[in-house]
Amino acid sequence: MFARPLTAPLRDLTHPPDGQNPALDVLRTCAILMVIAGHTLTPMASEQMAGGLYSRLPFVRAGWTGVDLFFALSGYLIGRQLWRELGRTGRIEIGRFLVRRGLRIWPLYFAALALTVLVVEPGRHTPADWLPDLLFVANYIGPQVIHGGWSLCIEEQFYLLAPVALLLTVSRLRTLGAYRPYLIGLLVLLPVVRALVVWRLTATDPAPAKAAFDQALYFPIHTHADGLVIGLLIANLEATGALARGGRLGRWWAVALAWIVAGGLFVASSRVFNYTALALVFGSTICFCLTRAEPLPGIVRARPFYVLSRLSYGMYLNHQWMTWPVFEALRRVPGLSDRPAVFGAVYLVALATASALLAVVTYCVIEFPFLRLRERVLHGKTRQEPAAERPPSGPEPGPAVAAAAGARPALARRFAPQEPGMKILFVHKQILFPRDTGGKIRVLNLLKHLGKWHDVTYVSNLRPGEERYLPDMQALGLKLEVVSGTTAKRGGVRFFAGVAANLCSPYPFTISRNYDPAVRAKVAGLLAADRYDLLICDTIVMARHTIGLPAAASVLFQHNVEAQILRRHAEVAGGRPKRLYMRDQWRKMVRFERDCGRHFGAVIAVSAQDKALFERDYGWNHVHAIDTAVDEDFFQNTGAAEVPGRVMFLGSLDWMPNQDGVRWFVREVWPTVRAAHPQATFHIVGRNPSGDVRALAAAPGVTVVGGVPDVRPHLADAAVVVVPLLVGGGTRLKIYEAMAMGRAVVSTGIGAEGLPVVPGEHYLRADDPAAFAAAVVEVLGAAERGHRLGRAADAFVRAHYGSEPVARQFEAICQTVVGGRRGLGAEAV
Repeated sequence: MFARPLTAPLRDLTHPPDGQNPALDVLRTCAILMVIAGHTLTPMASEQMAGGLYSRLPFVRAGWTGVDLFFALSGYLIGRQLWRELGRTGRIEIGRFLVRRGLRIWPLYFAALALTVLVVEPGRHTPADWLPDLLFVANYIGPQVIHGGWSLCIEEQFYLLAPVALLLTVSRLRTLGAYRPYLIGLLVLLPVVRALVVWRLTATDPAPAKAAFDQALYFPIHTHADGLVIGLLIANLEATGALARGGRLGRWWAVALAWIVAGGLFVASSRVFNYTALALVFGSTICFCLTRAEPLPGIVRARPFYVLSRLSYGMYLNHQWMTWPVFEALRRVPGLSDRPAVFGAVYLVALATASALLAVVTYCVIEFPFLRLRERVLHGKTRQEPAAERPPSGPEPGPAVAAAAGARPALARRFAPQEPGMKILFVHKQILFPRDTGGKIRVLNLLKHLGKWHDVTYVSNLRPGEERYLPDMQALGLKLEVVSGTTAKRGGVRFFAGVAANLCSPYPFTISRNYDPAVRAKVAGLLAADRYDLLICDTIVMARHTIGLPAAASVLFQHNVEAQILRRHAEVAGGRPKRLYMRDQWRKMVRFERDCGRHFGAVIAVSAQDKALFERDYGWNHVHAIDTAVDEDFFQNTGAAEVPGRVMFLGSLDWMPNQDGVRWFVREVWPTVRAAHPQATFHIVGRNPSGDVRALAAAPGVTVVGGVPDVRPHLADAAVVVVPLLVGGGTRLKIYEAMAMGRAVVSTGIGAEGLPVVPGEHYLRADDPAAFAAAVVEVLGAAERGHRLGRAADAFVRAHYGSEPVARQFEAICQTVVGGRRGLGAEAV
């Protein structure tokens, strides 16, 4: 009876949204556990159980600092909302902001206050006691009915003061970066204020009581806002792209340096600089979590951290009710009180568990219904599409951007909406000409339409000699943002040095090889300078260039399941060293690929088979599949006669699956074909043939053509096009191109994997050397058989897989992502 109403809140509680940063969930989990650990010391001290090993543990002894970690996280998460809205619209909608915050915070807070006054401590509190809590001023006035409520009052005061301050200064500060000196100045001013407060206290009483210091320094926002301010500063750095450009902030040594400086400040004057020191410690840790692009360890992505981070607000409010009851219950356990260290550990676990269980109840009964109400209220005020079933777990951008009256003119013009299409930032590793790889052609087939329908900015590397292709790119209707760069040539000294260095890297080699910090800085700068509705990252090769940057919505376009390719390479690799190396690369790719998908609002695969693999192996629930398209205008079946006996392979020869395939064909299949047709010739066409591939030209009848400006003449000459792939993933676009020109195709099952073509009707399938040779010999010996296959395949491809319908599929997925939730991360509490 109760199962169905609980399904939605429990799913929301246990399923992170796309784009969630697991490291921030870990920090919030640590924060709430530190707070609870610190509060276990009070009952233990009352029974002379404190002072042992448990109470000396840093996690317990410094438990009070968990509140400061919450402050830094809240400052960042709320700041991210405010800076984005200010940057895009030139204004802050305070009413909308307060509705969003109020429906997140107030229901449970007021319920906890009512339960404390009426149920937990009935008759103990007068209106004069609980009224300051009700008005969020208990950090200045009153006995604090809600234990620890002072920190929630500070946050509520911050939620009001921050947007008001930004709104009042918006007419004077012309850019988001102009706010940073004021935030830094505020961080400098806060210790000065504390020093004055300490001086005033000690002037009348040389040894003030701890309660006096707490009331004067610990509780007020004007002396304890360091964490909130530094979180606001971090969010500003992120919103302007400065955080991404300053990637060194994500290094271990940068965190260590911040901790050393913080330690020095704390030693200099604990009462004056303590909150400044904590802000540096926790702020640098948050920066590290936001800027590191390395795959996160599996333990960090564990779902319990997400669940506890979602429950942290409820646990903060409710654990006060159970602190003493749990303590008294454990004291009754025989022998446990005699061992304070064990007692403390058991007490912490029991109290945290009881608090979490109660928080699950309050989340389902109180928080989740109001989150749904919030979605109805907020979406009723915007033109966004209805949200998904569960309310978002993270802060969303501001309302639909409009150049409203009174908005700051400079920003309003910069961030005005682009009608009627989307404003897209497309990130690729290279420009798309010449059309010499399947990946380039696949993207070309999309962008030649998306460039007409939408405002597309294209970011990529520009390698030496490629400048002559820039007019071709501009002809697609794209705005180009290129970064000059080079990639180590395969087989060179630099290449093998990179292979060796990669043994100590957490990244797969192909990811390290293609990473360019200048490209990431370019993307960050574009996102900071303009409003983009959508960021599209082309394959995980470019994911390091985009992860962690503040895009409104994002899509990962994945042409292959990269880990599957490396696994197959590891299975067929010859020689133990190569096999071990490929296994290591496969494991790295599994970790990296799995982690990458979680940072995007949607993943687009190129076949239903790849989609199923992503869902099964990685647990992704946001994968969409599109068809593989062929440029039907570019590839035409002219009916020209083929060269008798001509066999052809077409594909990039710097891609390992293609290299392995042609070697296998020449060594295992070609001798049988030549024995049956001595005049047969095999042309290997594709860019960047390796030395091993070039050596295949020594075989009788084999010609390594290499890269060509136009593959169509070579396809027109072929009697048979072979696809002898033994490993792979994604789909082979070259098959469709050969079919569109009416050529007969012989392929392995892996070669045609993911394509809805029928063996025997559209192509011939063969998976071992004898069968493959027999199929090629059959077509060469019966030209009409090859012509029938070619005509059937040509008709099939043109009827179902033109480029425009597939581009519409891609566009529809992108529009869904832009119109729905952005998956921007955790909610501030």
